[in-house]
Amino acid sequence: MNLKIRSPGYVIELARKMRLNLIAIEIDGDIHKLRQEYDEYRDNFLKSIGISTLRFTYEDVIHNINHVLADIKKNLIL
Repeated sequence: MNLKIRSPGYVIELARKMRLNLIAIEIDGDIHKLRQEYDEYRDNFLKSIGISTLRFTYEDVIHNINHVLADIKKNLIL
């Protein structure tokens, strides 16, 4: 089941329900280097409502997609 969750200031673009666990997948660009505190706050909020966050850099998605997909798959199986 794909979800779009809206919360003040952000939208979770992709989450997958698997055994009552929700996973948000984040693709972080360069801007995230400047907003690590906000990302940590956001991840803690999501965790508090039962959503785990998987973070990947834009560079990983472009240059190491097999690793990204394997990590996503591993976390969906858990």
